[in-house]
Amino acid sequence: MNTHVAKRHPLIARLMTTRIALGLQQADVAEAGGLNRNTVGSIESGKRNPSLDVFTRYCAGLGYRLELVPIDAEPAPELKAPAVYTVPEVATRLRLSEASIFALLKEGKLGSIKNGRYRRFTEDHVMEYLANAKEA
Repeated sequence: MNTHVAKRHPLIARLMTTRIALGLQQADVAEAGGLNRNTVGSIESGKRNPSLDVFTRYCAGLGYRLELVPIDAEPAPELKAPAVYTVPEVATRLRLSEASIFALLKEGKLGSIKNGRYRRFTEDHVMEYLANAKEA
């Protein structure tokens, strides 16, 4: 990691560390947040100071949201990477076959993050699918 970025923008450095820990590429975050991959690269390299809108979308691409917290509030807990699951893990959790998981993906009934040729699922993807399945 660029030490200049870590010193000047510690929050961006933490988010970049989270992205890497999740096994995500910049393009994955860009796609999930509705950004251009070059924008994500510029943010992470420290070449760009993003607007609030762009930074909010960058965070959303990683599965986070920005919140206002009063200064006198309890200190925020350490930033943790969201849980990420593989196709076999989601299949086991939902008690479905892996083929069924791929069918749900194809039908657009289950969201995921594409990481190269692999799919990863966050807790939000699984919970959203379960909520929609209960409604149907």
